Amino acid sequence: MNTRKILIGSGVAAALLTGAVVVGSSIWPTAPSYAAGVMAMMCGDGRDERIKHGLAFVEGFVNFTPKQTTAWTELSEAIRVGSATIGGKCEEMEKTGMPEFAPDRLQHFEALASTELTILQRIRPTFERFYATLSDKQKKAIDGLMSHRGRRS
Repeated sequence: MNTRKILIGSGVAAALLTGAVVVGSSIWPTAPSYAAGVMAMMCGDGRDERIKHGLAFVEGFVNFTPKQTTAWTELSEAIRVGSATIGGKCEEMEKTGMPEFAPDRLQHFEALASTELTILQRIRPTFERFYATLSDKQKKAIDGLMSHRGRRS
């Protein structure tokens, strides 16, 4: 696979992974410190900037076909809307503050996870439509990157 196709696949996967991590990573908060770290990542000032950077990288580098452009536009908009939605939920939760008692904290994280699940359920169909427009080589690049085969351990 040539360098350009690898970079295209990497850029698309980076944007998608950024969106998925930002809106989906606290669905399984297993420890208070982990959950607090995820909350800081999702609700911090850098969330929109990370997504904006990932999407801009892809849009500035990839030469999509017209069909891919349409599908990418739909996907990137779903990711942006998801980020805005989670931002609104974060603002709402910031106003009420972190609950003191464990059952209330669990309810707090459940509400956030529910919002994230709704966002992922909106993003997934747009991703599937985008993915269907890709060539076999582009699909292979994204599949590899999203299964962590593109990472060094």
